[in-house]
Amino acid sequence: AEDGIRDLVRSRGLGDVYKRQVRKGRIRGYSMLVVDDGSTDGTGELLATLSRKFMRLQVITLRKNRGVVKATLAALTEISKSAHADGIVVRMDSDFEHNPEDIERLIGPVREGKCAMCFAYLSPDLGQGTAFSLMNLIVGGYENLKLFGKWVPQFCPGYYAIGAGALKRSLPKLRRAASAYRKMFGSEMIGIDIFLGTLAQKLGGTCFIKASPVRKEWLTGKPFSKTGRYVREHIRMMRFLNSKF
Repeated sequence: AEDGIRDLVRSRGLGDVYKRQVRKGRIRGYSMLVVDDGSTDGTGELLATLSRKFMRLQVITLRKNRGVVKATLAALTEISKSAHADGIVVRMDSDFEHNPEDIERLIGPVREGKCAMCFAYLSPDLGQGTAFSLMNLIVGGYENLKLFGKWVPQFCPGYYAIGAGALKRSLPKLRRAASAYRKMFGSEMIGIDIFLGTLAQKLGGTCFIKASPVRKEWLTGKPFSKTGRYVREHIRMMRFLNSKF
């Protein structure tokens, strides 16, 4: 790891990130920013305790669960104030979907200058179930092919690394886009990470790595009933991008 890398975790349940990364000393050289998005399971208290022990851990507390878009924007805005120009920002969830073991592989292409932003995607062979895998293969594959020129089988992958310089340049337009999307559709832009990818594509390109297997608890609890919602949001995102807002 290197100084200036931030690990962004949107948290309603802390997961294994700290046990596997912080407590085992694997994030030396990192600073970590955690968004406690209205948790009710003791996450806030645990974060308060950890932040006193680990000086590199910073916490943003939202009193109410305001959704992934507002939580992500709050964190990225805070990061942009202090991240080193040559640093790298990693965004991940703490609900077992994203394997912390992938962080080093994820930042590698960005650190080496191969791209401005690198996504980790969940491939169908990781056992997500038929419905969700088909949605990722067809909808996700089409979306990524259209936006990034690569057939990657995941809709809106939310685990990524982005250069701090590219993030700072993209953030003003990202905020405007989130606001415009809300006005256009009356809902939050859950594809905000993909929109950030379209901005990074113009600042040095995007690349993808295959994510490592995740814990079975997350896979078996995945809300497959939300597949229709994801397809609808994909259609809205394509319309939004074509509108040039």
